[in-house]
Amino acid sequence: VFGEDLSDLAVANDRLYISSLDGHLLTYNITDPYNPYLIHTTSGLGAPWVPVVYENNIYVADNTLGLAVLDASNPNEPSLSDSSFEGGGLLDVAISEDGSIAYGAAGGQGLSVYSLQNNQVEWIQSIPLNHSILALDLKDNRLWATSHQDLVLFDISTPSQPVLINTEQTEQWAMSVAAWNDDAVVADWGY
Repeated sequence: VFGEDLSDLAVANDRLYISSLDGHLLTYNITDPYNPYLIHTTSGLGAPWVPVVYENNIYVADNTLGLAVLDASNPNEPSLSDSSFEGGGLLDVAISEDGSIAYGAAGGQGLSVYSLQNNQVEWIQSIPLNHSILALDLKDNRLWATSHQDLVLFDISTPSQPVLINTEQTEQWAMSVAAWNDDAVVADWGY
């Protein structure tokens, strides 16, 4: 129904945004959630993995473009407004609570940190780790990441300067993470 090579999705109000690894972001009207229909296809992306909606923007972790910003002021027709490959191709993205910083799961390059000012992306730094960062989630001053073998915790009290707090080895393949209260829930493939 929705297409092929779909990677992830985000919901905002009555719109569903689905990233497609063929370089598109699909926009569906879900006013009736039992009868979604495609209203727009945004092209110009490379290999988009994860879209995240924050206010009037959609931030896309793109494995080819890096961090891509789509202007969603018209939620029916989001359009690509900026991107930055500095910091590497991304597999996931998380936006700080105040919307000023984006964190990217940059695979073997670790954690990439970006400033988001006036819908422009500016890479600040990458924090390399021993394993590839795959997934991110944050709550309050904690940024959680998974790296196949580890759960990683950063303190983001100063959002532009994450500080590595600790890593904890997981049972097998830590693929995804969700922040929950003061803890994290890890999707561990095979455990």
